[in-house]
Amino acid sequence: MNAKRIYFCFSTAMSERNITVDFSFSPKGNNRAEIMQDGVNASNNGNEYKRTVQKISNGSKLAIGLAPGRG
Repeated sequence: MNAKRIYFCFSTAMSERNITVDFSFSPKGNNRAEIMQDGVNASNNGNEYKRTVQKISNGSKLAIGLAPGRG
């Protein structure tokens, strides 16, 4: 197995933001994204997050919501 790991980290200021990650750089075939993302109440509780795992491919785009509060 020749796995390659790529890490992204996003932070925001005092306003909520939404970003889209374009995975066109990823190898062709089926890949996996493990996502640690702000939880529903993250703007009030900095310890709240959700973890998801999604299948992605070379053409995938993933929308990510960032809570306000300088995460």
